[in-house]
Amino acid sequence: MSSSRRQILLSVAAAIGAAGLGGCVVRPLYSTARDVTGGTAEGATGLETISIRPIADRSGQMLHNDLRDLLNPHGQPVDALYDLEVAVSENVRESGLRRTETATRGTLTLRADYILISRATEEVATRGRAQSIVGFNLVDSGFANHVSHQSAQERAIREVAQEIRRRLALYLAEAAS
Repeated sequence: MSSSRRQILLSVAAAIGAAGLGGCVVRPLYSTARDVTGGTAEGATGLETISIRPIADRSGQMLHNDLRDLLNPHGQPVDALYDLEVAVSENVRESGLRRTETATRGTLTLRADYILISRATEEVATRGRAQSIVGFNLVDSGFANHVSHQSAQERAIREVAQEIRRRLALYLAEAAS
């Protein structure tokens, strides 16, 4: 096959592929985007309509604050359409033993089970579980271990909050279409 004929076939194949993608619509999930009329449309519409119920324990309070910042940066909604209920569990496992049988590594697993409840119907709209596993170092200093554990906990909570936000945004985008 000559190179000019091969180029023609590749061009035709590329044109067919591009025509097939012409019907696809890509819209941002979180950012503000311009719609076809020239106005702006929020990508993750509906997140601001979620009221977050209090979450037990210190890690739950930290998760509540992160979720509030991610879902409701302008404050809790007055006329919320949904309530978000979250239960948090945390587990720390020590590993990486020295000869003295003391641990050198810790693994923190943070698990959050969430339920989104529609206020209009009082039914569960969606539910799920977000989880983060974070490692941290253990040394001979008790204070350093405390700070290392606390830092790992903050990272895990931030990851779980972002995952819950991502899943809720996808649910609300699906429900709106």
